[in-house]
Amino acid sequence: MSQFQTELALTEGHLRAGFALFAADRADLAITHMKHPKDEIYSGLEPQLAKYNAVGFADELTALALSVETQKPLTEVQAAYDAVLARIGAGHVGARHVRRNPCGDP
Repeated sequence: MSQFQTELALTEGHLRAGFALFAADRADLAITHMKHPKDEIYSGLEPQLAKYNAVGFADELTALALSVETQKPLTEVQAAYDAVLARIGAGHVGARHVRRNPCGDP
């Protein structure tokens, strides 16, 4: 697993924990998990995005954290959460492709 994939997994883990807490009506605890990836992990991911043909998701992370912080309805938080997870998933796909084809061969 590359450093990029590790950082994606760390981000995803924080968000999954945060979403579970929010869904359990613990927004007070969820917000820490939702803010941590943007504050401390994403800066390490951002320079690697192009290498893995991955699209950035800083805005999506911010929107998710804000939706939890302002205690939006669960459906809105779920939509923001799903948007981030989709970008993370695409990053994993790109990383697997680069690992299998380091010279860029299809």
